[in-house]
Amino acid sequence: MSPDLDALLVRRYPRLFAQRHLSPQESSMAWGFQCGNGWYWLIDAFCCEVQRLIDQQDVAPLVVTQVKSKLGSLRIHVRGGDERIHALTDLMRVLSERVDETSGQPHGTP
Repeated sequence: MSPDLDALLVRRYPRLFAQRHLSPQESSMAWGFQCGNGWYWLIDAFCCEVQRLIDQQDVAPLVVTQVKSKLGSLRIHVRGGDERIHALTDLMRVLSERVDETSGQPHGTP
């Protein structure tokens, strides 16, 4: 992901990405967002919903430990959360399989 979009996500969700600037020995987030710009909106939507749940005290605070592309889909790994958060990570994976990682366009769209 571009440095600008990386910085934007970290700035918008500082608690979720508290590990972003740790060393690689401490967190996989040290490598940044290991995916294309096309999935930015999926990551942002995930974070927005997670932050809403945290703010409403419906879920305990959590931290994102890794965001990457693997086998053609988006993988978001977290420490903490509950079954809703894990369901959201699964949903983002499924949605990402239908969206081009580079352009953000649905697959099959010119």
